[in-house]
Amino acid sequence: MKKQTLLLLICGILFVLLTATSQVTLAQENTEKTSKALAFSSGDLVFRLGGGLLVDAGEMGGILGLSLTNELSWYLSPRFSINPSLTYFVSLGDLDGNYWIPLTNSDANLQEFTSGLFTDARFQYDLIHTRKGFRFGVGFGPSFQLGGSAFISSFSPNEFGEITENWRVNRIVRLGYVQQLVFDWPALKENRSHRAVISMSSFENYWPFYLNVSYRFGFKL
Repeated sequence: MKKQTLLLLICGILFVLLTATSQVTLAQENTEKTSKALAFSSGDLVFRLGGGLLVDAGEMGGILGLSLTNELSWYLSPRFSINPSLTYFVSLGDLDGNYWIPLTNSDANLQEFTSGLFTDARFQYDLIHTRKGFRFGVGFGPSFQLGGSAFISSFSPNEFGEITENWRVNRIVRLGYVQQLVFDWPALKENRSHRAVISMSSFENYWPFYLNVSYRFGFKL
């Protein structure tokens, strides 16, 4: 694993720890102000929308990106739910244009850009449910990815003797699985909720291929 990838993963883990700590604090503060704890029953539907940071630690060698997610939770019991979701992700290099900067150092990471869609069908069980409404759950399920990546594969002189970049474009269509750690706590308004998710996606026998930390705001339908 390249040093850049390792550094990005360490930053992601530190961000996760800080997020988890803040979640506990926010849960305690919010539940003191809300009159009704976060509770779900069989048949409840909750729609969630949010975003976060993603690390592509697989074939791209370690790239930070942004993710946008919408999710529908269907509760079969107060603790067990089915959670189909759709997530769009894009590398930060695509947003600021840095991926157009040529890299000629042979030791440099030439991977430049990646984007795509994840669609998941996750089965989740809440292991912890406190009286004040804080929940902690684990999820697992299949994940389908559709997307692409582009990077400079080599450099070569053109007919005028100028060095040009040769780009390689990969189309990605693959099936894998996703594992998640899920934190829920109530919002100030009834039938609203907060959720923080740590997602680890595996593809082609590589884990985690993607590490995604996101926040989602929920609306009980």
